[in-house]
Amino acid sequence: MLHHKRYTLGADLPSPVTGSRLASLPCLSTKITNDISRKFLEHNDLSKLQHFHPAQFEDRAEILNELDSLFVSDPGAKVKLVFMENRMLVKNIFIMTSAMQDMAQRFPEYLYVDLLPHFGSHVDLYTVYCEDDNAEWKVCAKCLARKGQSEHLRFLMVSICQSIQNLTDQVKYVTVNPEIWEPLDLKPLVPFASLRYCMPQVLEILYERISDADSTAEAQIKNFLHILAHSCSPVFYNQYLNELKAACPAEFFQYYYETWHPHREMWIIKDSRSQIAESNICTLIKSKHQALRVNVDAASSLYCCLHLALNDSTTVLNATSASNLQESPSMPDTSLALALHQKMELPIGEPWPADFSLPPPDSIKQEAVSLPISTTSAEETTSAAVPFSIDLKSEQQLSSFHPAETVSERGQAYCHRHQLPSQSPVARYECPTSN
Repeated sequence: MLHHKRYTLGADLPSPVTGSRLASLPCLSTKITNDISRKFLEHNDLSKLQHFHPAQFEDRAEILNELDSLFVSDPGAKVKLVFMENRMLVKNIFIMTSAMQDMAQRFPEYLYVDLLPHFGSHVDLYTVYCEDDNAEWKVCAKCLARKGQSEHLRFLMVSICQSIQNLTDQVKYVTVNPEIWEPLDLKPLVPFASLRYCMPQVLEILYERISDADSTAEAQIKNFLHILAHSCSPVFYNQYLNELKAACPAEFFQYYYETWHPHREMWIIKDSRSQIAESNICTLIKSKHQALRVNVDAASSLYCCLHLALNDSTTVLNATSASNLQESPSMPDTSLALALHQKMELPIGEPWPADFSLPPPDSIKQEAVSLPISTTSAEETTSAAVPFSIDLKSEQQLSSFHPAETVSERGQAYCHRHQLPSQSPVARYECPTSN
């Protein structure tokens, strides 16, 4: 039974807000956001979030309207809106439209995970690409991730695997932008995949760190880095690691040795296919980053970043066919290591056995291989393949091909004849003495 009471003046005013009531209000909001964060976002979840006070999380109305439009136009889209635990701060926004899901389902074998840092005022943009049958890279997932938080890469891959049934067992290669510093602990998610950093991007990072050196030293260091990146055997790698140490500043070598040397198996080139694929994706990524930077900067809001990411995802992607792309400027197509492998008809990426000898003298003639010589800065690197005669008639072990401790007379004469720097790697390369 309802009892009606007569209110006196002022009786209808709300009672004073106590500390316990203030605490209960955010508790209700964070309980909702915690629940939403643990699953894929549903359309009706947006109405729950609409009841929040606009000041409770950044760009609330705009973000919810953007996601509502996405669900209306693409009911099958997979979205995660993840908040920080017990807080009203957005941590991740994962997006996988129906078109992206279709791409990942059809072409799951080769994935590339890109990072565009400082995409907005406090978020980075992660993008996952898959390679189709025409060697073209297509976007298959996007994620806005709050800077300063951890495990964004794992969250991204978990979300993709949850979105695509049986994807876990189909992925063969996952290549990652080396600016992603998180551990690549993805084996439980993609147990049959080879995980590696994108080699051309690793070289670009290294080139940038020595860009202040004088031009002669910079060119020499770049050559050694390129040779290391294409080293097909531990012996060859160790030889040129010593060459790099002698040629570069101690600070740079310490950075290389502590940062990239321990992980060399995850970025040194493995085969010609991965070299071409990584070169192509680098070309695409550069153009994508430039296009996105035109419309967003370090001060852009979360809504602005989401709007741009969604619009970029729904437009037709540019083709990245291997036949149409130029090779990445940091990726000369030949190196001494690759040339020797090809000459020996040994699969690229397979190390030479310890007891391997060169073929009989009668079966091989003296041939020339090419050693790439970088000539410009990291931003506009070009390469000139310099032919250098190596006598392959020797029966000695392949390890007898070694860098000389000093400039060899033969190499120095060659450099003088072809107007190359006297300290060029060609001048320091010494052939077996039994030629």
